[in-house]
Amino acid sequence: MLIKTIKEVKTYAAVNASTQLDSINPYINEVEQRYIIPAIGQAMYDELHTAYQAAGTLADKYQKLLDKLQPAIVNLAYSVYLPFLTVQFNEQGIQITSTENKKAAFEWMIDKADKGFQEIGFNALESALTFMEEKRTDYGAWVSSTAFTMNFELLLHNAVEFSQYFNINNSRRLFKVIAFIIRDIQFSKVAPITSVELLND
Repeated sequence: MLIKTIKEVKTYAAVNASTQLDSINPYINEVEQRYIIPAIGQAMYDELHTAYQAAGTLADKYQKLLDKLQPAIVNLAYSVYLPFLTVQFNEQGIQITSTENKKAAFEWMIDKADKGFQEIGFNALESALTFMEEKRTDYGAWVSSTAFTMNFELLLHNAVEFSQYFNINNSRRLFKVIAFIIRDIQFSKVAPITSVELLND
């Protein structure tokens, strides 16, 4: 994983002082599998992970990327963890954690916190992808993977260019999702009017 210490967690989220890394590790792993690896590609993840886990100082390009990804990982992990924070599982079933001095949060509070964690987390992930596009010569494993967010086959190469004509808030993740629709329109609607050769130029 790309988080090794509770200090790293507390750098990016206001968590309880008694929080232990073991309690959030499963959710960090889940977020990396669900969001981070699809965003940067398995090969790029493995390259960064190997460098991060090795002894010594991280190369500058890895440290800068890690600094971008960690806030995304931590906040999205807490979004996934949130439903389990106020419950306990034992032989008696699922129980709510509540004492005279501490009461379980209301559902609207949990929903608001979840929305906050997701907003910070996904914004951080977008920031990481923006950074990687700008410094793509440093991240060859990402550029050569299917996760790469720039598509030079299309007339609109990336989310920023697409947002100039239809606002998707420069979302690289959304651009990846709709790229196949753009490609279909480009070759089924635009190509017959111009030519495939002109599009390829």
